[in-house]
Amino acid sequence: MALTHVLLKYGRRVIDPGHLRLCYFDHGWDQERSKKNLGVVQDFARRWDLPLWVNHGDPPLPGCNLEADGHRKRYVWFDQLTQTGEPHNPWGDTLEWMFTAHQRDDDVETLMWRFFRGQWDTHRGGIALKRKQIVRPLLNTERSRVTAYLQEESLEPFWDESNQDPKFTRAFLRNQVIPELKKVFPGLESSVLKYKSLNFSDPSFTETDDEFQAGE
Repeated sequence: MALTHVLLKYGRRVIDPGHLRLCYFDHGWDQERSKKNLGVVQDFARRWDLPLWVNHGDPPLPGCNLEADGHRKRYVWFDQLTQTGEPHNPWGDTLEWMFTAHQRDDDVETLMWRFFRGQWDTHRGGIALKRKQIVRPLLNTERSRVTAYLQEESLEPFWDESNQDPKFTRAFLRNQVIPELKKVFPGLESSVLKYKSLNFSDPSFTETDDEFQAGE
């Protein structure tokens, strides 16, 4: 929501607002929650007169990791939308760029998740600023600054309820682990991200371009 508003109000030198599209992927994890989330996105699209394309993903298989499954399906769709001739592109042409609203806090969570998974030696690049045609303009912006921007622009923030559900690894890290660590290490985020910046000169380091793949 914040990223779309920034592009509409301030991004005219970057993109013609008439070329903007909203893309929403419905994971189908919870029918009631999905309906509520979609309603918010539809209202936002109507308010700003933006075309909206919704992909209702196939239901996850029983016992699968929902976060990993959702991540895979989202990025398959994103890749389809930015490739010429793909049937999932409703406008009949290729989307030149796909912008996602990942923030600095998301990057920290991803790096910490990889550390706890024992992948720090080879997968500590965090979230990539650019992945193929996918760009993350807010990646160096704190979540608190995004929230403040919404308040300044009189836009009501909307938080997906899954972001508060501790059964999801990211939500658990965000709401329980990181706040406790910050009580002891106030500069936690900067310290974690410092290691990310050092990795690009390490020949043994393998950068991955996904933002989060939880569990197996």
